[in-house]
Amino acid sequence: MLLAPLSAGAASYYWSRQPQHERLVFHFDTVMPPLDVARTSATEITVRLPQDIWSSESRPAPFDLTPSRLVAAVRVEERALVVKLRREDVHHLAYPLPRENNIVLELTRQPKNPPATNATNATNATDKNATAAGASSTAAGAAAPPAENTTAVQAASQADAPANHTTLAPRAQMPPPAADATETSGSRVRAAIAPAGPPPPSVHQVRSRIDAAATPERPGEVMAAAAPPTLAASSPFGPQQTGEVVPPAAPGVLQPATAPNASAAQSLDGAAKTAPPQETAASGASPGAGETPSQANATSINATAQSLPSAGPEPPAAAAPVRANASAENASSVQAAANATDAQRTAELENLFQTVQDTLARGDTRGALDGLEALRRSPELPDHLREEVLYTLAELRMKEAKGDMAGHYVAVREAFLEALHFNPSSARAPQALINLGYLNLAVGNEPEAKAYFDLLRRKYPQDFNVPFIDYYWGEYFARRGQWNQAADHFQAVIQQYPDSQPVLPSAVGLVRALAELGFWAKAWEIVDFVEKRWPRYYIDDPEFLSLAGQVAMNHDLLDAARERLWLYFNLMGDKGASADMALARIGDIYLRQNSPQAAKRIYEKAAAEFPDKEGGLIAMMRLAEEGIVDSPTLEGMAAVFDRPFSLRPERIYTDIVTRFPDSPLAPIARLKLAMWYLWTGRFDAAVTQGRRFLQDYPQHALASRTKDTIFTALTRWMTRDAEEENYRGIVTRFEANADMGARLLESDRLRLALAMAYLKLGQPEKTLEIARPFFFGTIAQGEFSLPALDLALAVLVDLGRWSDVVDLVSRVKDWNLGEARQRQVDYALALAFENLNQEKDALAIWRHLATDVELPPTQRGHALYFLARAAYAEGEWEQAYTAAQESLSLLLHKKSDPGKIRDTLGMLTDITENTGRLDEALMWAGEYERQLEPKSPQWAAWIYRKAQLERRLAREDAWRASLNALIDAAPDSLYARMARSDLAAAAIAERLDRLQ
Repeated sequence: MLLAPLSAGAASYYWSRQPQHERLVFHFDTVMPPLDVARTSATEITVRLPQDIWSSESRPAPFDLTPSRLVAAVRVEERALVVKLRREDVHHLAYPLPRENNIVLELTRQPKNPPATNATNATNATDKNATAAGASSTAAGAAAPPAENTTAVQAASQADAPANHTTLAPRAQMPPPAADATETSGSRVRAAIAPAGPPPPSVHQVRSRIDAAATPERPGEVMAAAAPPTLAASSPFGPQQTGEVVPPAAPGVLQPATAPNASAAQSLDGAAKTAPPQETAASGASPGAGETPSQANATSINATAQSLPSAGPEPPAAAAPVRANASAENASSVQAAANATDAQRTAELENLFQTVQDTLARGDTRGALDGLEALRRSPELPDHLREEVLYTLAELRMKEAKGDMAGHYVAVREAFLEALHFNPSSARAPQALINLGYLNLAVGNEPEAKAYFDLLRRKYPQDFNVPFIDYYWGEYFARRGQWNQAADHFQAVIQQYPDSQPVLPSAVGLVRALAELGFWAKAWEIVDFVEKRWPRYYIDDPEFLSLAGQVAMNHDLLDAARERLWLYFNLMGDKGASADMALARIGDIYLRQNSPQAAKRIYEKAAAEFPDKEGGLIAMMRLAEEGIVDSPTLEGMAAVFDRPFSLRPERIYTDIVTRFPDSPLAPIARLKLAMWYLWTGRFDAAVTQGRRFLQDYPQHALASRTKDTIFTALTRWMTRDAEEENYRGIVTRFEANADMGARLLESDRLRLALAMAYLKLGQPEKTLEIARPFFFGTIAQGEFSLPALDLALAVLVDLGRWSDVVDLVSRVKDWNLGEARQRQVDYALALAFENLNQEKDALAIWRHLATDVELPPTQRGHALYFLARAAYAEGEWEQAYTAAQESLSLLLHKKSDPGKIRDTLGMLTDITENTGRLDEALMWAGEYERQLEPKSPQWAAWIYRKAQLERRLAREDAWRASLNALIDAAPDSLYARMARSDLAAAAIAERLDRLQ
């Protein structure tokens, strides 16, 4: 009975009892820890856990383990779960179930000695030749000593017994099975399964093959005749099953791990169990484990032999004490009756097994499984029949798991391991190993599969299953699309095992792998090999004709390709799996052989019969494009797209790439779709499809043309953005396609547009970086060089990077700039010299610019300003006055530089005051005052100065008014204190004058 866990939403564990073992399952709610299980003492098994696991998982609640015979308790520690055992002779097997976040621990009792076989029954000592003296000695009351197991049996048992436990590691850490392996701390290896010695000779033949269906013609008929048929009807090369005569297990081989139960005689003879010792001797039955019936009570023994106990193996046979008054003749007759009963029971079990075989032949797999399970649980099942039952059961489990190996993994694995461990020296051991390897490969467990395959190759190198190892690996890698590895394994079968059973499917697999890799010449060599060695193989596998036609077509053997493709289509009609592609390829062949009308008829047939399949879509594409365009260019597709269409290319291309992404034409269709979007002006979609092509097919031969398509789409897209002044769009396209950045910047137009876009988005430094190659790189002077110079100079002047301005002007000094642009370059250079305190260099340029009436007014006003300032510094008042007055008139034209306007007015005030023209100086001072904001820091100083001019002109009232206005507006300023002092001094002077 399976018991449910007590807690949910946290770590938990639960226990259950299985037919032959007990099971502990540890479940983790949020994280699956790595498998790390070790036997840490005779009665403890430790499941190690990651550090701080209980920070994300709640500790599991206690679980009632009272019903368990093997587990006493589970102790939860900080970094481990410790399983406390009730006894020391417990074998454990651990494996992970990652999908369920479970770690499973299976526990079985490991018997110290295997049960002895019936052949060693010591009761044969009392045969027909027993003497009367021997009988009388036993009658005298001296009980006969029990017969001991032979030394040979004990040695075989010890040699064949596996290690005390087995741990299955996770996939990434799975070690291969190894003989005589034991576990130490920190390392876990698979228990030994190597046989202790050679198998005994075969003495039984109990069943025919499971699947009697004949296989198709195959290579290596001698090997194939010895090979077993398979349970998988769909393929002769699935998991391997057997149908051979198999020798029985040797005495002392390892039996399935089940708890020993009472013998048949003990289970039914209740009187023998409860009677006192003397009555037991009188009745002829012995309750002790390992004892056989005595010479008496033959009727009771016969009844016992006809019953079937519920569980447990038959105990070892041993000599039993006999009654003192029993005669040798009576003992012999009883023993003969017992032997006859055993033979009768064996015959009944063999008949039951034959019934199971008949049930299986009728197709009742579930009924056969139930019957085999009942036989497996029978303790009276002879060894030779038990091995047959275990292997048949394992093979049926494998057949049942077909299509869902992962879901049946544990059941199939346990079935084969039980068969393998029952008799490791069995001739069927290679069959179990190949199936265990195949099972693990089917669920993607590569390390475990490799371990079983390597063990098979190492221990049984001549076994007929060995060639299947490379074939299974080839199929595994082919399913995963790893064609190089698949080809290596298929080729290994052909080269190393040319007469083996899987050589034909390996050759076909190699053709497919080489075709996927594009090695058409090599693929054709293998096609030729298959067709010559197995000329009628195409009857069993018509799809090989389609594959061979594809190979021949790509190898430019058009007649051979057409012949095979037509043969395939005639054999299969429209029911063939690749009938649509066969027709499309036939049409391509006719087109390449200059038969356009025949090609058109084939394309029309393919499009009509298979409108929703790949071949039909390819035919539609050919009809729409009026030819084979499998290496498209922008120019070529533009001519195709410019025709009137009866079929829209966009729909055809989209159907191919979405519904048949693995088709060889899918990348071509995606590139054509990108070109279609480019041609129709949908640049965003063109870039998206091109990017998808490079993502899905980075190594494709058309990758470079796809990049050209993306580049062209981006170029036209960014050019349209520039025309629409969509500066944000330009920068976005550029930054989203960084791998195309260098190529995009090869276009001077795009470089200039991008530099302008960065400037408009407030990134002037990025503008200078993009524009720099126009002047300091390898870009020759061209159409976009001069606009780039204007842009760079404007940015440098705005940023005040005057040294860079000088460097830039020196780089373009030999350029033919034209008069207007030369003025701007000279103006920027003069400003740079001024700010670098190189006044002499600047003055020469200012003189030239001041007389250039074509210079913009503001810039010419600046030139005159700097001339006036230079003359003022030299004391050349008239030149300074003239230049300043003209500069002021130009600067006031647009009032674009208030600072220089005030400087010019201040200069004019100083010049006129210094030359004694005080009235004019006061006028300029008034103009200056009007350029100031009231109560600004400069205003107080200028009002005080104007007041001084008014006093010098003896305008006392105006002087007092200006000072009082200053005191009122800025009472706490320095100039207000000076104004109060001046007014106080004037008042004192007036009083003195009145006193005088």
